[in-house]
Amino acid sequence: MATDFSRTLSLLRQETGIPFRQHVRKRRMEMAKTMLADPRLSIAEIAQAVGYSQYTTFYNLFREMEGVSPTDYRNSLL
Repeated sequence: MATDFSRTLSLLRQETGIPFRQHVRKRRMEMAKTMLADPRLSIAEIAQAVGYSQYTTFYNLFREMEGVSPTDYRNSLL
């Protein structure tokens, strides 16, 4: 079973050139961007919902990947 999983991860990386973890981060940020459109949700709630237990980890990764903070991104939507 572990061999199949490892093989799948290896094939994914060969096909896309991107590690699995990076795919997961990208998907989490896509979900977060959708959720940031809802002003009823706090950024801390969004961080938890997309799988980050530490707000600062989410905040820093969002800023690194999107080029703006979650707050600035949300403000640009409103």
